[in-house]
Amino acid sequence: AAERAGLRQQRANVRLLAPADGVVTSRDAEPGSTVVASAGGVGTFAVQMARAAGAHVTAVDAAHKLDVLRALGADRVVDYAREDIAHDGSTYDLIVDIVATRSVADYRRMLAPGGECGLLGGDVGRIVRLMATGPLISAFGGKRITVPIWRPNDPDDVAHLVSLVDDGSVVPVVDRVVDLADVPDAFAEFAAQRHRGKIAVRL
Repeated sequence: AAERAGLRQQRANVRLLAPADGVVTSRDAEPGSTVVASAGGVGTFAVQMARAAGAHVTAVDAAHKLDVLRALGADRVVDYAREDIAHDGSTYDLIVDIVATRSVADYRRMLAPGGECGLLGGDVGRIVRLMATGPLISAFGGKRITVPIWRPNDPDDVAHLVSLVDDGSVVPVVDRVVDLADVPDAFAEFAAQRHRGKIAVRL
């Protein structure tokens, strides 16, 4: 369990802990489909939602986060500093990319026919370039690059996420709880990408 990985899994108000528009892409996962996600505040939700849908999940992140991803049910975990999944010949039906650091060629290579890549964050300039070239990928390869975080929340998506939290399929993972005075330090930890789940603020 994630508790053994040094984190706490907490039932909580999903509106406070789950960025719905950042994880609804994983609702598109289907039984038997292949999905790539990561750790952190958003990735831990994406991994659990994809597993709940019956997908085979490959989770990619830094070495110190892999134990959390295993605990959440990822079928395969990859340390991105040691292995590049964009060049190992694997293809995926759904890629949930939190930082958008790859090239268009990488995404096209990694996506299976009909696959989709959801870009949920990263450098704005890179995302804009990927959005501009995404339609070409769709037109010639049946693959899609989308930016779901830039669209309004769909009530059905939010209801789906709430139902998964209610039945225990998805549980918010809290890295640590900090006092209001410690928020600057928490932001520094977040910026350094050392967090493995949500950083909650005690009010």
